[in-house]
Amino acid sequence: MRIRTQFILIMLLFGMILVVMAASAIITDRLVEKVGQQKETADNIFRGANELSYLATDYMIYRESQQHKRWQSKFASFSSQVASLRVDRPEQHVLVRNIQVNQKRLNEIFDSVASASGSLPRGEEAVFDQTFLQMSLSRMAVQSQGLVSDALRLSRLLHQERDHLRGIRTALMHIMVGLFGLFLVASYMLTYRRILRSLLTLQAGASIVGSGNLDFTIVEKKNDEIGDLSRAFNQMTANLKVVTASKAELEKEIEERKRTEELLREAHERAVWLARFPEQNPNPVIRSSAEGKVLYCNPASAGLHGWRCEVGQVLQSELLPLVGRAMAEGREIQEDVQLGERFYIVWIVPFPDERCVNVYGRDITQRKWMEEELRKSRDELEIRVEKRTEELKVMNEELRNIIEECRKVEIRLRESENRLRHLSTELLNAQERERRRVAQEIHDSLGASLAAAKFKVEATLGQGSHVNLQTKEALKSLVPILQGTIEEARRIQMALRPSILDDLGLLATIGWFCRQYESTYSVIRVEQEIDVEEHEISDSLKTVIFRVLQEAMNNIAKHSKANLVRLSLEKTDKRLELCVHDNGQGFCMERVDSRESAMRGLGLTSMKERTELSGGSFAIESTEGKGTLVRADWPLGKED
Repeated sequence: MRIRTQFILIMLLFGMILVVMAASAIITDRLVEKVGQQKETADNIFRGANELSYLATDYMIYRESQQHKRWQSKFASFSSQVASLRVDRPEQHVLVRNIQVNQKRLNEIFDSVASASGSLPRGEEAVFDQTFLQMSLSRMAVQSQGLVSDALRLSRLLHQERDHLRGIRTALMHIMVGLFGLFLVASYMLTYRRILRSLLTLQAGASIVGSGNLDFTIVEKKNDEIGDLSRAFNQMTANLKVVTASKAELEKEIEERKRTEELLREAHERAVWLARFPEQNPNPVIRSSAEGKVLYCNPASAGLHGWRCEVGQVLQSELLPLVGRAMAEGREIQEDVQLGERFYIVWIVPFPDERCVNVYGRDITQRKWMEEELRKSRDELEIRVEKRTEELKVMNEELRNIIEECRKVEIRLRESENRLRHLSTELLNAQERERRRVAQEIHDSLGASLAAAKFKVEATLGQGSHVNLQTKEALKSLVPILQGTIEEARRIQMALRPSILDDLGLLATIGWFCRQYESTYSVIRVEQEIDVEEHEISDSLKTVIFRVLQEAMNNIAKHSKANLVRLSLEKTDKRLELCVHDNGQGFCMERVDSRESAMRGLGLTSMKERTELSGGSFAIESTEGKGTLVRADWPLGKED
């Protein structure tokens, strides 16, 4: 079978398998997303049930129309969330039906309390508060607890189902990776065993033929593409053998020719240099006997400093040992010789048969002087480098001491900073504890006293004929004052420390705060994007996040002139990030950050300090006319 046909069949088989596995992975991923959305709905129902219980209890205590409207609005949102539940498993269907039944009963109980409170005569309100109220609270608590329990169980079942689907998805991905790896292995085996190994054989044969062995023949094993290539290669080798000589012989001939040409060139250059007329040569040219007696010398040798030789004289004592050694060894000798104050390079060429030598010299004094100067400069440079190195060692030691002192100062500063940070943290915690205590005192003492006074005034007004007209008018004017005082006390209590933060958690508090904010500043619309679960936020961070959000929103209301605020709390790269972005007028960061700014307040500093003391990072981005972005983030999974 041809290699191309085998490869196409493998590609088709693995392609079909991978398509099926990919489709299964996509379907599973969509199921995971659907179950995740249902789990988020169940979590919202869990939080909504807690908030409904809180609102119902608040209404039963104060029985105000505004609280009744809030409960109805929240119940409508809660009902839509319950209606959006879509589950598949039988145990999940049972929990959804229980939630729907408890929702209906919870609404019936609240409606009965609201209708009874509205139709009850004035004189019987005290009896209503003591009897019917306790029974209604108990029934409401039972239904709320049932909703919370069922929603929590449903959330856990959906969480388990999502984890199971994620496991299936992961297994499918692993299978796909394994199949892809198997495909690569199969492709490698096919490529290596059928193609690469055959190509390596062809490469080895090509190397053998390239070395000049044109008699080599590649074995033709199979009737496929590799076999066709082997036959073509053998035919090419046969044709090449007919029309060319052996490569080894050609290389040998070329090497011999190059060596001969090099010897001829060297001989030619030496012959040209030596063949110049001695009388015209500016360098010394002398012929002497084997004993050193001068037989001939050119004019240059007679006039140059250090040579000054004449026919019949003996050569300089510095040259005699070189002449003797050249005659004894029978070869040319070349050495540097100092004659007087000059330096020469001397060639001694012996002629043993004639018992004489030729002496050639060339003045290299300038080069020697330059080499000496270079050596002296190098020695001086080395001395200067050593001296500079010693100075640098001393400076490095002093610098090391300074760095050590700076490190000690830095350690002391870091310790002082840690102590200040700890003190600031303790001060903020003490402030929050004091806020909580004062808010609790206002709620338990002042709020209860005002509510009791209001109920007493209303009960007195309900007595009818027992109160004269003047007193009744005075009491009627007192009721709105008491109601306003109760509202102010509740506002101060919630501003100091919202009790919902301790009772229902951060996410419910953010929802409550945004509703209160929109009702107070009706021109500002708040868009929320919460992508984190309550249990993922540590208790120590909940207060910090709420205070930063509260300060940022208050700054927007005071300074930004915005009509839209986008609030987001989500997880990004294992960090919890809070962003508050408005479309207001913005401001110049340089002017606000300057110490000379008279408009600078403590709000930005407070947000930054709270964030950094809790282990997070804080940043503000603002441009005039383009709004302001407040961003704070903290690492997840760390309890402070």
